[in-house]
Amino acid sequence: MKFQTQIPINKAENQIDYSSKLVLLGSCFAENIGNKLAFNKFQSVLNPFGVLFHSKAIENLVSKAITKDYYAEEDVFFSNERWHSFDVHSNLSNVSKQELIFQLNRRLDDFLVALKNATHIIITLGTSWVYEHKQLNKTVANCHKVPQKAFNKRLLSVEEISISLEKIVRGIRLINKGVHFVFTVSPVRHLKDGFVENQQSKAHLIAGAHQALLRLRSASFDEKEVDSSKQGSMSQKGSLLSEEDNAVDETEGTLEQVENMLYGSENMLEVDRNMSEVSENMMEVSENMMEVSENMMEVNENMLSGDETYFPAYEILMDELRDYRFYKEDMIHPNSIAIEYIWERFIESQISEKAYGTMGMVETIQKGLNHKPFNPKSELHQKFLKSLEEKKKALKNLYSFIDFG
Repeated sequence: MKFQTQIPINKAENQIDYSSKLVLLGSCFAENIGNKLAFNKFQSVLNPFGVLFHSKAIENLVSKAITKDYYAEEDVFFSNERWHSFDVHSNLSNVSKQELIFQLNRRLDDFLVALKNATHIIITLGTSWVYEHKQLNKTVANCHKVPQKAFNKRLLSVEEISISLEKIVRGIRLINKGVHFVFTVSPVRHLKDGFVENQQSKAHLIAGAHQALLRLRSASFDEKEVDSSKQGSMSQKGSLLSEEDNAVDETEGTLEQVENMLYGSENMLEVDRNMSEVSENMMEVSENMMEVSENMMEVNENMLSGDETYFPAYEILMDELRDYRFYKEDMIHPNSIAIEYIWERFIESQISEKAYGTMGMVETIQKGLNHKPFNPKSELHQKFLKSLEEKKKALKNLYSFIDFG
């Protein structure tokens, strides 16, 4: 007899192993999976700007990192005896304005490096509800306990979420063509928004993620349709897509100028033969600009490569673990048993079987490091410590980046 339904999950085509470099972004459930990956010593970067609950917040920071749109004094504010940024979590807030700006810009640089080197980017969406600052006219990542009257609260549409995810993928692929994306929706319930409102929010996230996946996978994806429906939170200074469009426009404009000069070269030569040298130089410019145009076309093709998948974390908790015994005392967050179960399904889906042996070795060492002996000076415990060190060295020889501290 079967006492539960189980969601079928296919093995991901682009699996994670110990050579993979991971970036995890999003809600607090991203932290749960990220901590599991860190415990198993995978190469991973987890939420460098703290927990980000919605796609607009992720989109904004991806854009700022790629365009090197650094923070300045006008981008931070003082409240409750600390300096904050509406773009990041309150864990990064600081008593010093200059220190906050310095830390944010350093993290932008590190984030850019991580995005360039990543093989997999895992994005976990938490909510469709967002707060828009009335005076600044921007969607914030965190309100930092600023009075609610300063914001308008609204629900992102399925279309807005889809477009936001597409912008994230397309933007990152401008600097990292081969990166793979995994979308997931957090099973953590946001009941402060209301029970019905939480379900509506999750429904928008799921529909938006799948709509983005369909578009990104489709060879007939119509970029003009996306451009016309842009309502992105990226600033004019930081918009990745507008920069791409401007680059193409500049290419076409320059080529037109080149053609005009070439067509008029015979008349120019009659006036002054020295202009032939100018014509040759402009032809060289034309060739260079054509090369830029071809590179941009190659980027566009890679944007639609289809290396995106969906992991059903929300669906697993709602369907396979539909019992309050799998929640913490607040009846909102999944407990350790639920997290462990979803982690096992994540391994089954996303992690290569060739990594399982190494994961077992890491777990053995981690348990050994946490072991508390009755007699630390005993001969038996000293042998245990020696054996543990040998295992650590053997693993270090296999993977130089693994460090147990």
